Amino acid sequence: MKNLLSKIFISLILIFMASVIFTSCNKNKMIRSIKPNKDISVVNGRLKFTSLNVFGNTIKEMKANPNVNPQEMLKSILGERNYESFKSTMKEAAANVMDTLVDDPTFASVLNDKREVQVDSTVFRITPNGTFIYVPEKENKVDQLATEMLNGKKINETQQEPYLYKVENGIERYATYEEARNNSIEYSGGYGGDSDTGSSGNSGSSGNIKDIETHVISVEQTALGSYLGFSSSYKRYFDSNHRIRFKFSAPNFKLFTYVNIKVKFQKKNGFNIWSKTNCDKIILGWDGLIYDLSDPMPVPQNGNPNSSRINGYNNWAHGYWIPPKLNKKYLVLTIPGFSTKKFTVTSNDLAKMYKAIFDWLKNKLDPAVVKNYNLAIMSNPNEIILGKTEYIEKNVNKIGRTFDFTTAEVGWKGSLDNGSGHPILKLTKTIMIKKASVYGEAYFNNKWLGIRIEKN
Repeated sequence: MKNLLSKIFISLILIFMASVIFTSCNKNKMIRSIKPNKDISVVNGRLKFTSLNVFGNTIKEMKANPNVNPQEMLKSILGERNYESFKSTMKEAAANVMDTLVDDPTFASVLNDKREVQVDSTVFRITPNGTFIYVPEKENKVDQLATEMLNGKKINETQQEPYLYKVENGIERYATYEEARNNSIEYSGGYGGDSDTGSSGNSGSSGNIKDIETHVISVEQTALGSYLGFSSSYKRYFDSNHRIRFKFSAPNFKLFTYVNIKVKFQKKNGFNIWSKTNCDKIILGWDGLIYDLSDPMPVPQNGNPNSSRINGYNNWAHGYWIPPKLNKKYLVLTIPGFSTKKFTVTSNDLAKMYKAIFDWLKNKLDPAVVKNYNLAIMSNPNEIILGKTEYIEKNVNKIGRTFDFTTAEVGWKGSLDNGSGHPILKLTKTIMIKKASVYGEAYFNNKWLGIRIEKN
């Protein structure tokens, strides 16, 4: 018996080592296949991309391989000589330490120690007081302005539009974090009960009723009627020493925007400090997200008449949308004349609205499609609606997703791809969350506790 156990143990070790070697070989092969991009150079210690498309394609390429460290990808994309030149101005330990101002690790990796990146003839510098947008000749002046603001001094500037200021010719400042702070909502709830608190309760996997507290963020509260940046953080308590914290934010750097959703389970230690600790299960997800795209996405007008996937709805063109980092593939349907107003519920509960929309859609589709894909609807070139998406992990202390849709691929079968089958890449500088219903849940001590944030 002892010899058998030893053999099994040795076999498992060998299988594990083989798996590690195989994964490492595949990763190294993939990195070696990347050719240096001549449209990216190092100028005055910062990366310079010749165009927005080059910048977007680079971010997309780096995000397409989530198992590879962004710095390793960057080294191949830049080439040895450019990478060594940029390395001296990279943020210290940038590959391993999350930037305190930039949650997206891929975006953070292309910034130098001043948190700068250049696209064409414009430099973007991210500071605690916002994003400076300037021409390269003004770098010394921006150094001075950034230092003054860091020391608490006011600078002379004129507001052009909400959160956008002109300092002088060639220098603008977008108040990224001021916008987020002004449109932040913080909430600390009381102790959660064992019963459903409202319309969103669901039965947990153990049979317990989920206690999910819903908070609605209005357009007036977040200024999201016109702008993206905001931050909302909510806490609920299992007891005096255990809580769930849920954060939903979307900073706007003008060049690049992303969404950051985090669920954390925390315990209060003997020093009265909250720190992460494992719980039985954590769930992060959304009932639905409606995004407005600043640049219209190409949408085909007619569907594929030979498609059996959509049960005779031949005027519904279908394609695929793959947002980097989400590890999800959405089946996108264009539905002429579609409007969410047909599904608005009297209680103004967005979770119910999204459920009604996608239940209706699922009834129109082949069951195999519903099983194998996440669903999305594109009713016009500037709007996309993502259906329910969920991530579940056991014995962890947090789940986080930081993602952007500016580098997502969209491809339409037999239409805009000219029969090539290759998806079309379309970049958009900014995105706006028009409506969202996102949630985080934790299971601890035989009880589910959750928070849902709805932006309406």
